[in-house]
Order: sequence, then C-alpha cells, then structure tokens
Amino acid sequence: MAKITIEIISLHGIKRDLRVFDKGCVQIGRSYTNDIILQDSYVSPEHLCVRILEGGQLVVEDLDSRNGSFVVSEMRGQRGKVRLSGATEIDSGCDIALGHTVIRVFCFDHPVAPAKAMDRLKSTGFSVNRKVTTWYALVGCFLLYFIDAVLNNVLKDQMLGAILFAEFLGLLVVAIWAGIWALIGRMIRHRSRFRVHLTMACLFIFAIVPIVNICGYLGFVFADARLETISLLTLCSVAFAFLLYGHKTYATQLSVRARIVSSAAIPVVLCFLVGLGYFSFSDRFSPEPPYYSRLKPPLICPVKTHEIDDFEGNLGKLFESARDKQDKSESK
Repeated sequence: MAKITIEIISLHGIKRDLRVFDKGCVQIGRSYTNDIILQDSYVSPEHLCVRILEGGQLVVEDLDSRNGSFVVSEMRGQRGKVRLSGATEIDSGCDIALGHTVIRVFCFDHPVAPAKAMDRLKSTGFSVNRKVTTWYALVGCFLLYFIDAVLNNVLKDQMLGAILFAEFLGLLVVAIWAGIWALIGRMIRHRSRFRVHLTMACLFIFAIVPIVNICGYLGFVFADARLETISLLTLCSVAFAFLLYGHKTYATQLSVRARIVSSAAIPVVLCFLVGLGYFSFSDRFSPEPPYYSRLKPPLICPVKTHEIDDFEGNLGKLFESARDKQDKSESK
C-alpha cells in the first residue's frame, strides 16, 4: 500500500504536525471520525478527502464543505488560490487551504533535498548553545558594568555594596526576561532553552555599555544632547531588534520573514514613542537648564578640551581687545 504524508500548517506558516498514513484514502475535518482532526472553526466536520491512486497520483476532493477547499499555487510570482470542484489531481508537495489551516500533501516517492554537510570548525567555535558561552556572558556582563562604574567615579558617591547589589538585581531582571522566553518556547516548541535565552540577553546587556559610551563621545564632540539621544535610541533599537529576533528563533516557529518584520517593528514603535516623549516634554518637565549642562567629558578625550576658567580668561581678553579698538576709534 502506498503511503500518504500530510503536513499540517497554520495560516501564518507555522508548522504544526507531520502525519504519515499507510492507506489509500485520508479524510480530514473537525469530526472525530476523520483520520486528521483539525481544531479550526472554519473547517467542516467532513471537509476534504485525499487519495493516492495505484499509479502514485494524488487526488483531493472537497466533501461539500461550507467554506470550500482551495489549491494554493504560484501565479506570476504571487500566491493564488483556486477552489476545488470535484476530484482534482494535484502534484506532490501541493498546498491545500482549509479555513485557517493549510495542509501540504506528499506522495511516498517525493524527492527531498540532500543533507547539508556539518561544519566541524563552526561547531567548536562561538555558539549560544554552549554552556561555557553562558558563563562567559554572565561573568563578562558583570565585570564590564563593574569596571564601567569604577571608571565613571561612581564609587565616590555610592558604596561598593550598593553597586554590587544593583548589578545582582540587574542580572536577576535578565534572568526573569530569559525565563519568560523560555516559558514561551516550552509552550510553542516544547523546549525551554533557558540557557540560550539567558546568553542572548547577557550579550545584549553587554553591548549596551559600548553603545552608551559611543553616543557619549558623539554628544561630547558635537556638544549636542539631541544628537546623543537620537544616536542612543537608534543603536539601542537595532540591538534590541537583534535580541528579539534571536529569542523568536529559539522560542517560536515563525517564518524568517515574520521574525524579521516583528523584531524590527517593536523597537521602531518604542523608539518613536520614547523620542516623541523626550523631544516634546523634556523642556517642560526637566529641572535641567535648556542648554547641555549635563555633558561630561569622556575618560579618553578624542579632541582638545579647555577648562571653564581658561574660557572665561580668553573671553575677558576678547572684550578688552574690543574695548581698546572702540576707544581708539572714538579718539580719532
């Protein structure tokens, strides 16, 4: 008896199940008498029948369903649907739309792509799946933020215990964030992968320090708070988009396109809202003066800087020179 393989896919391209039948006819619907039971309210109790003939041809037939069955095909680069009417012969690997569900039908001799060769060198390199990578990410994240606090003279204003407590609290937040994605992965893909999510979250936090310092350099060189804010929002949004893409890769079954679009859309919306609030209400609610008084020179100055006293002295010399010129012109 020839085999029929049916892959069950949701409307958004998420793979649900792959079933193999050693029978010539497979019936699909919501009724419990079917071979494949779909929990889709738009599917009829007896919706579709899939048969394989002696010659290996696949035939599908709609069983007078309420919403019909449709053959999904590519027409001029776009996906189109053709409604089934009676018994219709289809090719192996063809998609059939039933309500909000898509099934893909394969015959027993459907060709498959050759196996990919494993890159042994790549498997021994950096990977978020390795336990040692997680430990490196945790320790590196902790040390980087501690060194950054020391270099920025935070220890003069705060106790060492308070800084360590703040770092442990930050790592706890990162662990909770990773745990949420692990729970999502457990519900959707039946694998939590907590260690992988924790590694990606630590790498994101690890990247925030250089991003903040780079934006601080830009704000210092150009003496512009708006430039620093815009660059900070942009770089943080890009890093957050990569983080979301990584989480969705291991926790969900979304297609690559859906992961890219959703991962990019969320940071863009957040960046827009934060930027709108900052530039709209910063002058109204901020106790700081309207000029960039909070700007501090970085630890390594890329340009020559001057003290305020030197600036006042040079400004005084400039006024004296202008006054002398004015006196000479009046005396003439």
